Amino acid sequence: MTQEVVDWAADLLATDDEFLIPIRKLWLMAHGNRLATDLSLDAFHCLLEEDGRFQFDEGIDFGEGFDDPEVEREIMESHGYFSGPRVRLAAREITLEMIATAIKRSTDRMMMALEGAWEVRDLGDQEEETRLLDLLAHGQRLQEGMDEVFGGLAGQEDVEEADNP
Repeated sequence: MTQEVVDWAADLLATDDEFLIPIRKLWLMAHGNRLATDLSLDAFHCLLEEDGRFQFDEGIDFGEGFDDPEVEREIMESHGYFSGPRVRLAAREITLEMIATAIKRSTDRMMMALEGAWEVRDLGDQEEETRLLDLLAHGQRLQEGMDEVFGGLAGQEDVEEADNP
């Protein structure tokens, strides 16, 4: 069973749009596929580390610096941002197009989260509204800057694959 989950992770990392996936997210995906249900997150991480096909990155902690880090991590995860180490398949070549697509996807997800926060803002809190407007403006400039830097690279692989069946 343990080799099955490691092989599943390798197969997913070989083909998924995301080439660098948070281990916690991968572990939750495995659970959703009824794999590794008897493994803790730490045991799952150790299994991957024991297999030479994977490389790891430290990642970041989205709860760091907040009064209640666990609540902040849960909020961030609900928007698709996972704390902790990341894993990738060592043999998978990372292309500029893949990086551009990942940055675009992350920036778009950030903007959706900010727009969602705008929709549920406290209408009586001018300071919060001003902060959100500032964040939205920064996010929009970031999106525009990414478009300028990467041009049409983001998503170009999908277009090329569609053109060359």
